[in-house]
Amino acid sequence: MPPHPTADVLPEDDPRRARRADPPAPAGLAGTPPRAHPPSRAATLLAAAELDHCLAALLLHLPPDRRQAAIRADSHFRRLTLAQLFALRAESELHQPSSSSVETAELAAIIASELVGETGACQVPEAKLADTAALAHWLLGKALLERRLWRLAEESCRCVFPFVADRGPCEPQALACAGLAQLYLDLGQLDTATALALSAADLFCQLDAARPAAACLAQLGLALHDAGDLVSAAHALRRSLRLLGDPVFTPSLAARLLLALAEISTLLGRSTSADAYLERARRLYPLSSSLPEDTERTWREGRIAAAAGHPEAADALIDRARRSLLAHGSLIEATCCTLDQLLLRLDCGRPGSIPDLTAALADAFQPAGQGWAQELARVARFPATRAAERYAAVHRLRLRLRQEPQGDAKRPPLLIPARVLIDRLLRWRGEHEDPIGAATGL
Repeated sequence: MPPHPTADVLPEDDPRRARRADPPAPAGLAGTPPRAHPPSRAATLLAAAELDHCLAALLLHLPPDRRQAAIRADSHFRRLTLAQLFALRAESELHQPSSSSVETAELAAIIASELVGETGACQVPEAKLADTAALAHWLLGKALLERRLWRLAEESCRCVFPFVADRGPCEPQALACAGLAQLYLDLGQLDTATALALSAADLFCQLDAARPAAACLAQLGLALHDAGDLVSAAHALRRSLRLLGDPVFTPSLAARLLLALAEISTLLGRSTSADAYLERARRLYPLSSSLPEDTERTWREGRIAAAAGHPEAADALIDRARRSLLAHGSLIEATCCTLDQLLLRLDCGRPGSIPDLTAALADAFQPAGQGWAQELARVARFPATRAAERYAAVHRLRLRLRQEPQGDAKRPPLLIPARVLIDRLLRWRGEHEDPIGAATGL
């Protein structure tokens, strides 16, 4: 149901006008003209916010295919503050399951783009309009990326650049590069993603934005680690931690970077460095302790133990994480962890235990788990003499798992994706800060 119209568009005889009318003058001053008092800044802001919420509700009440035409036909909808309101909503909804971030970001982008097109008739500075339009398109690209709509996400991220083409380095350009880097990581195009992530980090550094630059390098370092490029990954992760500064700002992400460095150092035979990184990570655990983070860290410490040549300790840790995900996590999370334990047991010469792992996955996620259990069983059937083929199959399987939605309404993800923590850092938000307000710098 549409909201009540504002007083200035109500009919003359509508009783709601009386409620909004000025109160009568006191009896002794009935014939005295009222003294003009300009509204306070707070009152003006509250009135504007009320109108924006009213207009937003009107737009959302329309069918999606009529919204753009309504914005173009009615100048009341072409308000910078309304575009910013939709951007705020889109950013706060970005990583929430079943959110409406695509439609709210799309409305922000449409309104801001229309305002840019009529700059001469608008009282807002051109740079402010351009920044709002650029941010709205970035948010739309991010929302589409969450939905795995990669072509549309790329188009939206690339729309950022024309709005700021006449400038030097600026934040919208850096955000667009960071968003495109994430997209190409999802598509498995690591070289392109690396170039874009480095470009984003460089742009942020030119703007003295150390923490957003750290976010770009964290994303790159974790991706390179997963791809097996250990030396390059370690370089990116160390740079990220230096730029981040105090890890208390985002302890969960900092702990993950340190755990990744501990695993890399172990694989490279640098046990002293590995122990130091692991100890630093563990000191951060109490700052963000929860079932999701405890499960994530148990899994990562299991990988470190495996790299150190302690298969029994590794199996116990990964098994604990796997059971937690079977009970509380999503199918994709549980499949990824089961794959790690399956590969560990194959390397340890325990193929006989593999059916127990795949059966547990299938049983915990009926009926969808059956398909992924069969995929894992196929990987396990490669003989040791065909290790290269098994490696290629595992690589393809991991890429598919990365491209799948991480959960659904029945079994949402348990773990917090690193990208969620990284996106908060991109927007200057600490781990425990409210994300609302970042979209407009409030």
